[in-house]
Amino acid sequence: MKETIHDWDSYESASFGTLNSTFTSEFDDPEYRDMFITYIPYKELTAEKMKEEETYQDLYSDWAVSKRKKIHPQI
Repeated sequence: MKETIHDWDSYESASFGTLNSTFTSEFDDPEYRDMFITYIPYKELTAEKMKEEETYQDLYSDWAVSKRKKIHPQI
């Protein structure tokens, strides 16, 4: 480092306290864990609805159009 830093004397060394953990996970946070658990059913429902939409996407019968309207009311 002395070769790449132009003014070595202008830098001060820093010291750090002891670390109590070197790794933490988002699942260690109870709020994140609760929100994730709430999210899972919605993720599954979204995947199910997207698959259902793909099924009716290319069908033009009255039945298929009515199914698409249930999935996407704005159609």
